[in-house]
Amino acid sequence: MNRYDILLKKTLPPPPKKTPPPKKAKKKRKIREQIREEIIAQSLSTFEGRARLATSLVDPIRRRLDHSSFARRIFRVDPLEAGALPIYDKVETETAYTIAEDGTNIFEINRHGRIITPLFETADLRQIPLSQLRHGNRLALIERAQQEAVNQIKETEDTLAFRLLDAATDSKKIEMQEISPNIISGVVTDLERNDLRIATIFMHPQVYIEFIRSFRDHIDAVTDRQSLEIGLMGALWGAQLFASNTVPNHNIYFVTEPQYVGVMPIRADLTILSADNPVAMSIGWSIFEQIGMACLNSRGLMRISLAHEEEIPAEESVQPIQAWDGTEWINFIIQQISG
Repeated sequence: MNRYDILLKKTLPPPPKKTPPPKKAKKKRKIREQIREEIIAQSLSTFEGRARLATSLVDPIRRRLDHSSFARRIFRVDPLEAGALPIYDKVETETAYTIAEDGTNIFEINRHGRIITPLFETADLRQIPLSQLRHGNRLALIERAQQEAVNQIKETEDTLAFRLLDAATDSKKIEMQEISPNIISGVVTDLERNDLRIATIFMHPQVYIEFIRSFRDHIDAVTDRQSLEIGLMGALWGAQLFASNTVPNHNIYFVTEPQYVGVMPIRADLTILSADNPVAMSIGWSIFEQIGMACLNSRGLMRISLAHEEEIPAEESVQPIQAWDGTEWINFIIQQISG
């Protein structure tokens, strides 16, 4: 045996590594879910545990709101520090619009200078019966309560945001019977003349079906699931297209960058408190926040309203059925015989 054979024997290739079977990963995943289920069960058994569980729900719900809320994409979010006042400068030549302290009415401000944005509260109450906690999956119940709370707060914020956009664009909205690419391109051009770039376009899903027929060759469609879940359908000329049921039907909103549209001050960020109801034999959480909304520059907004023909309600289109006693039919027969 020469030295080359010895070297070859010493430098043998390492044995192939054994890849772990996928079953072990599934077992680990099941073990983690069981541990989480046990922790949630222990937390729900005491008031202090339910309070700690409510505190742990704040960050997931806040991340979902920041990711899916249209109002937080339209307006610039401004978390207020302790003692800070929601005072902002508006464009001198434009009218500012704010939500009143009751959270429903809209104020129109024409004076020059700074304005104070009123603050209001949005709240939601989530309760879970004790019977469901005994028989159901606690982890699934908690996640469902989170998602329902996010949907409720998101719907409230988006409804108020689009009401502000309607008030700010009521004097310059464009009405048309059907979607016209020439008119839409003209709207984008007019906004860019003010050195403002279109950042987002909001519409109802029914309007998006008509919209995509006219811009089929110009839209960069989105296919990933996470984007579709928040309503992001694609991009047109660099602007993101969003479609959701929270957008008023028959309307298309063109919005520039949030810092050029308005502000959304947040005095009390998302807060979750334990709200048990012994009478109803349920446990729950009270979710609330104190926010405000103000549209400070209406030059960065435009709205197109599709004037569709109004459908006849079903109650008016269908004639009511009257009780038949046979007298009309008998009179008709007598007229035929006598004639």
